[in-house]
Amino acid sequence: MMTLGRFLYDKNGSLIETENEHVIVMRELDPVGQVINEWQNDHWIVQYEYYGFFQV
Repeated sequence: MMTLGRFLYDKNGSLIETENEHVIVMRELDPVGQVINEWQNDHWIVQYEYYGFFQV
């Protein structure tokens, strides 16, 4: 069984979205490319703050 996926990168080459038949993962990045928010399907997974701390 083969699994196909789709990957979307921003202009800097950072992965911002990926999708397969089970899940869609989207990321929001800050201006220097660090992950601020991440969603899996319709669920917000984690929010990172600028100093490396995060909220779950």
